[in-house]
Amino acid sequence: MKKVLFAAVAVFVVSGSSALYSQGLEAGSMKFGLYGGGGVNYVSGEAVGSPEAKAAGSYFFGVNGLYNITDTGSLFAGLEYSYRPYKIKSTGLWDYTSTIKAKFIDVNLGYRFTNFQGFYFEGGLFVGVPAGTWKYEGEGDMEGSGNCENKYTKNEIGLMVGAGYLVPIAETADLNIGVVMKKSFTKGYDDDFTKF
Repeated sequence: MKKVLFAAVAVFVVSGSSALYSQGLEAGSMKFGLYGGGGVNYVSGEAVGSPEAKAAGSYFFGVNGLYNITDTGSLFAGLEYSYRPYKIKSTGLWDYTSTIKAKFIDVNLGYRFTNFQGFYFEGGLFVGVPAGTWKYEGEGDMEGSGNCENKYTKNEIGLMVGAGYLVPIAETADLNIGVVMKKSFTKGYDDDFTKF
């Protein structure tokens, strides 16, 4: 087993997301929102041979709630569906690209600081529970596809950080333009030959 190249600091990077929020609520108030976005996923882990981590398109959507503990600080919790595939390319004796189409239901918990100009920074933890049937797909010398066995899919637990800007679009709604990064500290897939 050799270590797969870890090509990014984050497991999940959002290139742009939209959300409905409300700015400027006082301490003790709550707000709820819908959100979603897309990005790029890189894997880190172990696999037979010397595969290289490749970028794979990802997306997510969900609901969240924020409880303001101060005028600028909020605790948040969210429930989201995320598609975060694991993709590697191997060259050598066999030349192929392998993708495991991983899907999760994520629970996010954290803290957000928002200044009065609408900029925010947030950080917290997430737990990703495998969702639905995962599929694998091979291209090149190892062409083929099928379902991953449920016993190989694992929970992910990790850290998330984000930043963005809230653009007022209505009295009680804002457009959220931001970036979020997730890094899992556990492997979401383990079939004894490959661990991502």
